[in-house]
Amino acid sequence: MKKKLLIIAVVVILAAALGIYLFWPLKLTDHLAENDVLYISSTQPVVENGSADILYDSSELEKGTQSYTEVMNLLKDMRMHRTWNTFLNSGAMNGADFYLTLSDGGAYMILSSTGEVSVDGHRYILYENTVQQLYDMLPPKSEG
Repeated sequence: MKKKLLIIAVVVILAAALGIYLFWPLKLTDHLAENDVLYISSTQPVVENGSADILYDSSELEKGTQSYTEVMNLLKDMRMHRTWNTFLNSGAMNGADFYLTLSDGGAYMILSSTGEVSVDGHRYILYENTVQQLYDMLPPKSEG
C-alpha cells in the first residue's frame, strides 16, 4: 500500500513539475539584445486571381527613436510559454495572416499573427497575442 502511494505521489509531483516548466512565462526580450538597431521584416501570404504571392516589407528601427522605444517596450511586456513542439524542434508555423521576423543583428525570432513564436527552431505560444499591435506600430509600408 505504501509503495503504491509513493508511486502515485511521484507521478503527481512529476506531472506538476512538467506543467510548471511548460507554462512558466518566458520573456521575448531574453532572446533579443537591445542593440543599436532592431530589424523587423513582415511577410504576408496572399492569393490574387488564383496566384499565390508573398508581400514583404522591412524596417530598421534605430535605438533612441520613438519607434524603437515603443516597439521594445511592447516586446518587454510580451510573454510566451513552451509547448510540446518546443521539445520536438518544430518551429514550423502555418495558417497565419502575416509573420514578423525580428532580429538584433545576430539572433532572430519569428512571430505569427496567430500568437506563435519561433526562436532557434523551437515553437512557443504567446500568453497574450499582441502581434497585431506590434505590426500596427511599424513604419508605413514601402510603396512598390
